Amino acid sequence: MAKPSVKKVNVSVAKDSEFLKPWLKTTLCIVFLYILTLICFNDIILNNKVFSTGADNASAMATGKSISELQKAEGTVPLWYPYMFSGMPAVASGMYLDMNEVPLVKYQKYLNPSYYASVVLSIAYFNRENAWEVMAFFFAGVFMFVLARSLGFGYLISLCAAVSYMFCNFFVASMAAGHGGKIKTVAYIPLMVWSVLEFFKNRNLLRWSILGLVMGLFFQDGAHTQIMYYAFLMIGIYCVFYAVENFKSDFRSVILSGSGLIAAMLVGFGFGVLGQVSLLVYSDVTMRALPPAFAEATEMAGSGGMTFDYITMWSFHPLESLTFFVPAFFGLDSPYYWGWMTFTSSAFYFGLLPMLAGIVALAYRRNTITKFLAVTAGLALLISFGKFFEPFFRLVITVFPFFEKFRVPSMILVLFIFSFSLLSCYGLDFIFNPTEQEKKTRDQFNKVLQYLLIGAGAVLFMTIFFKGGISGLFSFIAEGDEKRYQAAQLAQLKTMRADILSSGLFKFSILSILITGIVYAFSKKWLSATVALGILLLVLAFDTITLNKKVISPKPRTATLQEFQETETVRFLKQDHSQFRIFSLLEHAQSGSPMWGYFGLETIGGYSPAKMRIYQDIIEFSLYKGDPKLPINMNIVNMLNVKYLIADGRLPEEKGFQIVKFDETVKQIVYENKSLLPRAYFVKTIEVLSDRQKIIERLNQSSFDPHKSSIIEKNIVIDSYDSSQVRITEKTSNRMVMDVFVDKSSFLTVSEIYYPHGWKAFIDGKEVEILKTNYILRGLQVPAGNHNIELVFEPKEYQFGIWASAVSFFGVMGILIFSVIFEVRKKKSNKENVS
Repeated sequence: MAKPSVKKVNVSVAKDSEFLKPWLKTTLCIVFLYILTLICFNDIILNNKVFSTGADNASAMATGKSISELQKAEGTVPLWYPYMFSGMPAVASGMYLDMNEVPLVKYQKYLNPSYYASVVLSIAYFNRENAWEVMAFFFAGVFMFVLARSLGFGYLISLCAAVSYMFCNFFVASMAAGHGGKIKTVAYIPLMVWSVLEFFKNRNLLRWSILGLVMGLFFQDGAHTQIMYYAFLMIGIYCVFYAVENFKSDFRSVILSGSGLIAAMLVGFGFGVLGQVSLLVYSDVTMRALPPAFAEATEMAGSGGMTFDYITMWSFHPLESLTFFVPAFFGLDSPYYWGWMTFTSSAFYFGLLPMLAGIVALAYRRNTITKFLAVTAGLALLISFGKFFEPFFRLVITVFPFFEKFRVPSMILVLFIFSFSLLSCYGLDFIFNPTEQEKKTRDQFNKVLQYLLIGAGAVLFMTIFFKGGISGLFSFIAEGDEKRYQAAQLAQLKTMRADILSSGLFKFSILSILITGIVYAFSKKWLSATVALGILLLVLAFDTITLNKKVISPKPRTATLQEFQETETVRFLKQDHSQFRIFSLLEHAQSGSPMWGYFGLETIGGYSPAKMRIYQDIIEFSLYKGDPKLPINMNIVNMLNVKYLIADGRLPEEKGFQIVKFDETVKQIVYENKSLLPRAYFVKTIEVLSDRQKIIERLNQSSFDPHKSSIIEKNIVIDSYDSSQVRITEKTSNRMVMDVFVDKSSFLTVSEIYYPHGWKAFIDGKEVEILKTNYILRGLQVPAGNHNIELVFEPKEYQFGIWASAVSFFGVMGILIFSVIFEVRKKKSNKENVS
């Protein structure tokens, strides 16, 4: 069975620390990574600040607080979130899931090694509230270090890979933007690759159980499906290389290794099935899977629900590859950014050293692993081009399943960063520990170093003495700048962008000279390998950390609560304990403030990158359809149980609005909507329409009255009632109970959002069909008489996920414990036999 071709470290690298035992060296390296996180994120840990108070962070805080309070009040996990978009699934949408409250699953933590690692690190990071955010970077570095060491690289070379990966500028900026789940997923990638390589290298039950555990933790803790998909795409590429290399010589190993990997992935998927399957089920009804009601099919990308233009926003222009070397080449962050993306706040920069060392590896150190990494990096780069390499990207959407559900093509550069961080180990190993065959190329390599030194010197000379000439080489104008800025502003902005580029080129030239100079000094035996690598490691740490310091601007922890100040408006609304929703006219419904949810107020707006398609259609094509005096559709507002509208100006009184509160502090007016419909009500008639466009058009017509009539998509028989009553006796996030009376067989419209996966309805204990009503609501056919009606949210995938997760986790941990005991006894037996 073929193994990765890796040379042992040079003896000269190890001499300086031969008196240290391996475990102590490893410990010191891990402590070094810990110290670097304290240096990079000192304001977060030492000064108890937060990465940012931006919209995503605020939204996460509001969601976490409101669901936590629901959980305490209701004594169960809130599977349905009522405070956004009139209600949406919480777990299935990936919004929130506290594993510590899930039956059976909550006991996993006592056997989960990641739990104890987090406890120890929490103490190491002074028990800060958001310490997990810094832990994610620490784990990314440690896991990359472990992977590099397992491939045979020395401690310093492995540390270089770790620092490069953990301090990638894009990762740090993502955390600052509130995308913590993305970084948690990124952190696990090196560990997952390590577990696969170890199992393929030596198949046994112990390594398989470790592989299963790592896969499980990746599925369970990884909170970003798109990056998880990319990671498994990379594993697939490695499997192809492995199969090609071993197909003829060891076909049995290919089958056994592949089968073991698939089994481990399936078991691992069981860990995370609770969230992942729910998310998969939910995705079928989202805007990522279904096209808009009024969109032409030709506008869609693949079979998904998003247009090609929407999917390919934030495509990575080929010329932006220059930012791998000069992160500020295109301005780095908005408004100084003048590249091709809509906007950005970072670069995919992970250090000049690993980029140059990776190129060295591609040129001089070719083996199965480096070829695999090269193909992975190349494929990731091509896919990241998105709309700038449209034929290829359309092919990818067609070939790879579910790929059309993802947006932001540049995100796949996570694989490029991982690949080059690891490739840099091979490049540095070639430089400091060449084989006898590789030593024959040293003269050629030294000439390349000389050319690099000359080139870097030329760039340095130009940035110092011809700084003005740089501004004439580029336009420094991004698309839309001429409309966005006045002539004087644009001229000033161009000057600032030119200065940023000049500074970036200056830093690049200095770093290039320093790196190549150190390598050249080693080649001339002026420096030992240990000293040279130590200096390069410090240069890399300085390079990445100083850049990251520029893209994060930690805020005092108290600042996170500024957006959630309880205003007079909020206090007034909280005094009303009836069932109602609000509609803020101060914001668009699809980008609503998280403040309402923070205070437990139900709103018809909110923010989610993956809303249900039916709700998105209503926002896009119906909610804002109205007369010039009030451009909102009161049919929608009324049927969504909107009792209060918040505005900063006068609303027409003839529409049934009454001022009930004026908040002078924030200049907000609260209007009561006198024409709202209750949370559940009977209608006299029904209209049967099955075409999406016709339903929405009917909802937009002033002749349609949701109080008298409801639109459903299948024909049923009802009578026009004379007397009815609806009384809600119990209302929680997962359950709604009503006592109703109607004198004839009638139709009950429930102002709760229709979701086909999990909601069940019972009339007097007998399950009945929930009918899609008014495009987004629920409805029931109710026979005449007094009845008890119960709506319960019991998604099958959630219940299945609990058992699948428990069985998978405890099964793998049982096998792992058994394997460890078996291996220990086996070694003990072997020692006794030898003695």
